[in-house]
Amino acid sequence: VSEGITLVDPKVISGILCNYTRLRQESKGVFDNYTWYIMEDFDDVLERALEPYPLYRKLVEMKIDGYQNIEIQEELEKEFGIRHSVEYISSLWRKKIPSIIAS
Repeated sequence: VSEGITLVDPKVISGILCNYTRLRQESKGVFDNYTWYIMEDFDDVLERALEPYPLYRKLVEMKIDGYQNIEIQEELEKEFGIRHSVEYISSLWRKKIPSIIAS
């Protein structure tokens, strides 16, 4: 249901991120579906919001691709030289990143 969905609410953003693959799959090729429009707008907002944050962008890509936090931790350390705890990665995923995207 498209009523009440806004891309300025971090809770909505978190919900979309956590269900990204399923939502994208359901909207694929169905242009008369509200989900397709929401996902198109979401992708645009996501790209612009995370452009200044390559580490967060990488985290989002890996989470969407189904990687576990331990795997993300290792990849972020390898690529960016920064080691975050798996708990902190989870906090970034559920709170910080949705807030950045929403703002």
